[in-house]
Amino acid sequence: MKNTRFILTILILLAAATVNYYFSKPDISLPRKSLSEFPKELGDWTAVSEQKMDSGSMNILQVDDYFMRNYRNSKGEIIGLYIGYYKSQREGKGIHSPRQCLPGSGWVPVNIAIYNL
Repeated sequence: MKNTRFILTILILLAAATVNYYFSKPDISLPRKSLSEFPKELGDWTAVSEQKMDSGSMNILQVDDYFMRNYRNSKGEIIGLYIGYYKSQREGKGIHSPRQCLPGSGWVPVNIAIYNL
């Protein structure tokens, strides 16, 4: 009976170590271009300005790369585009919807629309 408990304890510890090893592996890092290289012209849309986030926002978002630009089309319409990149979504880092984030930060959407390029 003592041997059975000992073997069972060792098996549980080995299983726990295996699971811990599996979940603690580093994320795969794929080669990619910086988001600063994102096109400044998209169909009829041309970048007209670019913004930077303040350090407080960066500390909250913990984004690894991002850009925020305003684009204007030939009709004079302006859209704001934000793209954030996270190398990993572990350890408290993770994407979140601008529909919750921006109003929570005091922004008020004026118009939500889908544009096809």
